Amino acid sequence: MPATVVTEPLAISCVFTNGTRWSWIAKMDANPALGIDLLTGLAAMVHPHGRIDSHKTVKQYGLHARSMVNSLAEQGFTAGAADLTRARLASFWMAAPQPVESATRSVLTALDAQSGVLRPDVREFAAGRLFNPLRKPPPLRPYSEGEWVRLREFCRRVIKDAYRTHRQARADAAHGQDPRGGGWTASNVAWLLSRLGPSTAAQVGEHMGLSGYTIQHARGGVPRANTALFPTTDVVLAYRVLFGVYSGIVPDGVWARPRRLGLGW
Repeated sequence: MPATVVTEPLAISCVFTNGTRWSWIAKMDANPALGIDLLTGLAAMVHPHGRIDSHKTVKQYGLHARSMVNSLAEQGFTAGAADLTRARLASFWMAAPQPVESATRSVLTALDAQSGVLRPDVREFAAGRLFNPLRKPPPLRPYSEGEWVRLREFCRRVIKDAYRTHRQARADAAHGQDPRGGGWTASNVAWLLSRLGPSTAAQVGEHMGLSGYTIQHARGGVPRANTALFPTTDVVLAYRVLFGVYSGIVPDGVWARPRRLGLGW
């Protein structure tokens, strides 16, 4: 069901793909005409017509639209979107924060795609380049020699520990059997996961004929066996970082600061 605009009081009502129904009262009394237009554009951006599919995102766009309505009303503009001019929009967008400019451009563009209400020059202007583009943060400073040494040794330690645990889990699995017949032991859990692949407690419970809750709290735990048999994110990152150190080939995203990688050395 598409999002709809309600006029008394002015609001937007949505039904999202998860079945949730949600409404938001816009409080755009300073200029209801423009408020209705902006909410109509926002409604066109909500699933199934657009990509927005959460109340948080709808509300954020709505708040930015309210900011535009209130700001233009303070300047004496009380008409609808059809009467917007390039000069008025330029004045607002140049002074607005980047998220507000980006959101209100998108809402106006969506409104115009639906109704063709904007003047031709305003249509082109709204679809144009941002006055306040999203700026990338400055590059991080290079690692010192000491940091390189600690990073390399930390990655080696992570990989060595993970490989030792993996080999032990494989050895346990080789001596295990299906826990449905052989009982719930660490070796049998390893045997099962080595055949099922990475599994949740619910998936193992389905195999065992038990609830996921029971499996999650059973000794010989599924999470521990998963971690031992299959590499975690930290282990994969350690391999990738060490590969880059040795080869000079830089995988995407690797050279962030170590704490952002989850490597807490």
